[in-house]
Amino acid sequence: MRSALIIAMLACAGCSESPQRPVAPPKQTAQTQVPIPAPAQAQVQTPAVDHSPFLRSMLADLDGFKGSESFVAYGFGRGGPHFAWQERLIEESSRAGRGVATIGFGLLQALASEYLQSRGQETKATQHFRKEFLDTIEGR
Repeated sequence: MRSALIIAMLACAGCSESPQRPVAPPKQTAQTQVPIPAPAQAQVQTPAVDHSPFLRSMLADLDGFKGSESFVAYGFGRGGPHFAWQERLIEESSRAGRGVATIGFGLLQALASEYLQSRGQETKATQHFRKEFLDTIEGR
């Protein structure tokens, strides 16, 4: 009981507000003044990189192995002969940034996945993705 009374008294003492002294702003000296840079007038834009030659080369490689026994058996599995193809595509797409190049990389990956599903055979889906891919990288 006694400890509860002490805690209550301390709590009430903490509730009362004591007047605070106003704090003066710091004096500015030559050392504390920091110049604020003006906002940039124009953003620097990096030139667009044309990934079309790389993507066409990757499509040619895919067309070369899509119906092979090794692709049907291993796909893009780690340790398989076509794993490096997919790794190159992923690595280059990470450098591509945004925009049309990204769409091209995505469409080529989708086409490759469809060939994997169809065991290297042409289907309506592979035809669709191939057309979309070619239209994208050729700017149609």
